[in-house]
Amino acid sequence: MSRRDTFNQVARLYDEVRPGYSSQLYKDLLAYTNLTKKAKLLEIGCGTGQATLPLAKEGFDILCLEKGSALANVAKEKLHPYKNVRIIATSFEEYELQKNYFDLVFAATSFHWIDPDIKYKKSSRVLKTGGTLAVFWNKHIKNDNWPDDKFFEEVQTIYQKFAPELVNLSNPMDEERNSNKKAVSTGLFTEPMSYRYLWTEIYSAEKYIKLLNTYSDHLTLEHEQRMKLYDSIRALINLKFNGKITKHYETILNLVKSR
Repeated sequence: MSRRDTFNQVARLYDEVRPGYSSQLYKDLLAYTNLTKKAKLLEIGCGTGQATLPLAKEGFDILCLEKGSALANVAKEKLHPYKNVRIIATSFEEYELQKNYFDLVFAATSFHWIDPDIKYKKSSRVLKTGGTLAVFWNKHIKNDNWPDDKFFEEVQTIYQKFAPELVNLSNPMDEERNSNKKAVSTGLFTEPMSYRYLWTEIYSAEKYIKLLNTYSDHLTLEHEQRMKLYDSIRALINLKFNGKITKHYETILNLVKSR
């Protein structure tokens, strides 16, 4: 199973513990796009609908594509009251879409999974001229000078012991950092704009283990190996960090317009 497909195994857990996005992000997105109520939106990889719901509440017509059937089913349950939203269990790469149709194509913590030879070209093709491609995601940020960040330094010893293959594993979301630059370099997009939002989340030991169990790199570990890793991390949090840790996040919103 590819890392992209692992999330479908834990759809409800993903919906429970994965953080969403700030209300300010949606305000900035709508200010940049200046969408009318008749706007047509396409979401790439809607997951369980965390990023869909705020825009659905605005009344926009949204088509959501989600490859994972279990994830799509959770999203359908959540968005059932919104008749302006359609969710189809398929991938962006495979689904046939009308050209020059959408005012906004957006991807929340999903764009890095899309085939790089397809994602910018197809996004441009289905957008109207002047339409917006919005890519946003949450990123864990660390600083050794933050007193509440010591856990993330100490936990590396546990990873070295139980899951050394994860220590230097690349993060596929690093691809999204340069989404604006790459989009503009294709010649298909212009007017790049980026926003950053800083925030923190406090996790109990159990909630943090649940969060880890929604990460693709952790889900690809063998079950016994994964349980030993989680047991050791849980013990570290409970015994040395009084049962809770603070995680610092940065949310990044990248925006470009289709030529």
